[in-house]
Amino acid sequence: MYAIGIDIGGTKIAGALVSADGSIIRDARIPTPAHDANAIAEAVVELVNELAEGVEVEGVGVAAAGFVDADRAKIVYAPNLSWRNEPFKENCKRKSQHPYSSTMMRMLPGGQSSDSVLVAVSNTWSC
Repeated sequence: MYAIGIDIGGTKIAGALVSADGSIIRDARIPTPAHDANAIAEAVVELVNELAEGVEVEGVGVAAAGFVDADRAKIVYAPNLSWRNEPFKENCKRKSQHPYSSTMMRMLPGGQSSDSVLVAVSNTWSC
């Protein structure tokens, strides 16, 4: 069983493929096209496809600083990105064959985003 965690920051998008025990199998990072919401979704999907090559992925989790809606599918506001009421989960699902979790965006207390490994593990094991 594998999961992918993605951490979207203002300057880079980092991702990791993790195994069932939480070990990082491979990771990658790319620059964030921070001023174009559609380009960010496309970059995330490309990174997920790269990380998932050759394995079956059970879930994809995404972390980004900001506020998400109650369903954790729409980014209401992200201070480092050009997102305002952005249907990010739906945009990613439309562009990808991988399963983006219904709880794909998790925030730690205080509004801090979790790192990519934590997101992947939390979505896979519903922590």
